[in-house]
Amino acid sequence: MNDQLKRIVSIVIILCCFAGLSFAQQNTLTIDVENANLEKIFELIEKQTSYKFSYRNIIIDKTSDINLKVDQATISEVLQAILPQKGLQWNITSEKSIVITPLPHPTNSTDTPKKISGRITDDTGESIIGANIKVEGGTVGTISDFNGNFEIEVPENGSISITYIGYDTQLIKVDGKTHFDIVLRENAKELEEIVVVGYGTQKKLNLTGSVSMVTSDDLDSRPVSSVSSGLQGLLSGVTVVNVSGQPGANNSSIRIRGLGTIGNANPLVLIDGVEGDMNTLNPEDIQSISVLKDAASSSIYGARAANGVILVTTKKLNVKGAAPTIFVNAYYGSQTPTRLPEMADAIDFMKLDNEARANVGTGKAWTDQHFDHVINNTEPNYFGNTNWIAEVLNKHA
Repeated sequence: MNDQLKRIVSIVIILCCFAGLSFAQQNTLTIDVENANLEKIFELIEKQTSYKFSYRNIIIDKTSDINLKVDQATISEVLQAILPQKGLQWNITSEKSIVITPLPHPTNSTDTPKKISGRITDDTGESIIGANIKVEGGTVGTISDFNGNFEIEVPENGSISITYIGYDTQLIKVDGKTHFDIVLRENAKELEEIVVVGYGTQKKLNLTGSVSMVTSDDLDSRPVSSVSSGLQGLLSGVTVVNVSGQPGANNSSIRIRGLGTIGNANPLVLIDGVEGDMNTLNPEDIQSISVLKDAASSSIYGARAANGVILVTTKKLNVKGAAPTIFVNAYYGSQTPTRLPEMADAIDFMKLDNEARANVGTGKAWTDQHFDHVINNTEPNYFGNTNWIAEVLNKHA
């Protein structure tokens, strides 16, 4: 009995839907307009039928460019003639309502991501574990597993970049392929790079401690006037904070892996093996900066290196007998005070000072004779009336 009732209800609902559509086709329209807009067309349809339109104002084009002439046309014929070219579609939801919505945008098949896979190895065929695979121009990424395999979704005409420490970065276009066998080449130049570590130098390939390095090229690419400011954001585990925003105050606070001691938390700074302040150096004179961050620094320099060590190597002329080369890199600027206090003159100052002393029960500091000296300018060396803030700062400093 219940199944039969469900079938009856379903048939009734379907018939009601067809009844609404047939009702819409039975309404005929006669319209003859030139240079009309959509709202005008909707208004004419509502006057000749019992339908009401429902839409968002933001999707309706207000341009008056519709020329329409129909006679005894159905609502569907009229709407089909004007709405698609405006990027709109309609849906008759009942005998009294027509809903206008934007046409769906066609999907671009080239932008549809598809899954690709691959295996990453080195020159000897050994799997590379933990290589970074990233979709160029996006935020999707993954890493290779224990066997060097990976899977990632990439647009059909997209590209992926593969990076790994000590190897050259590779950029690969997908071009419709679904599987890639990728061989990474060792970056010999990076592994052979010389790093200053304590009382000597060592290749990065042989390093076991945590050492970061900044070269002169890194500092030259930054428009800074102090070395400490140039280190901001260049070294992992090194925090550089400006202690003052005053013009010319370029000294910064440097912390290596947080606070290592209760007292002075500044790292040990050695300039060509001599303890000093690296902010006294011109960034143009620095060849490289090495930062020792772990216990290996304490084993070399002792307790002074508890907060890390910064080793600064300056540039030297390595060619014997060669003439020195001089480079000039200068900058200039102006400093303008944003707010200056309005200064009182000498007479007002003397009056206010006497009044303040009277309020606390002490005698006057300035007599009538003192006032005469200021007014008559008889003792300019002792009783002057100069606004020194205006004289010293003027408009620019």
